[in-house]
Amino acid sequence: MKMRRVHRLRRQASFAIAYFAVYFAYLFVHQESELEHWLTLVIIPVAGLWWFYARRRTGRGLRATLASIGLSPSHASRGLGTALIVGLAVQGVQLMNGRQRGALFELFASGDVVWLAPLAFVLLVGTAATTEEVLFRGILQTRLTALFRSSLLGLIAAAFLFGLFHFPYALLDPGWPSMGDHVRALQLAMANGVFGGLVAGAVFIRARGNLLAPILVHAFVNIIPAMLSLESLLAG
Repeated sequence: MKMRRVHRLRRQASFAIAYFAVYFAYLFVHQESELEHWLTLVIIPVAGLWWFYARRRTGRGLRATLASIGLSPSHASRGLGTALIVGLAVQGVQLMNGRQRGALFELFASGDVVWLAPLAFVLLVGTAATTEEVLFRGILQTRLTALFRSSLLGLIAAAFLFGLFHFPYALLDPGWPSMGDHVRALQLAMANGVFGGLVAGAVFIRARGNLLAPILVHAFVNIIPAMLSLESLLAG
């Protein structure tokens, strides 16, 4: 029974890798909005995995699929404390950036942080923190771990793909300082994506497969730039 499960996960890994390859190529043609990410990072790949389960577990396909990517009520609290600690620690590292630290202190001085912080957190959980973690941790990391028979290799491979995912944005999005520069775009994408992927992936392992933990970390890691972007958007 265990070997059959591993064999099934490895076939799912082939599907997940193929899906990422097609999606990666598509990003060079179309830069997606956060709303579109719900379709391409969540609905389509989860539906593909559901197909594997539905064929064998009539009536249990969706529940089994969600549990396999780390969304199960039975372990929804696993690792959340670790996620909070890691998220706050990464924020501390981010504050070493003088420009970002100065902008954040201005938010505290004005009192805007009181409402910007929860708003940014909710928006992140409703967008990138969830959509990206579903594909890269819930689907890719779990399946790559089964494929390589190693949690470490699964973590590294998923983090590498997470870095690649950011490359088309770093190259083509005017909001990135590397727009149009292939070398710098790849450097920025891999530096930001791989580091973030390793942190979120390690928390996912520590949380014993609870996807809510890396979602929480992802939101905390991005909350400072999200607050600054919100302030700029609302002010302008």
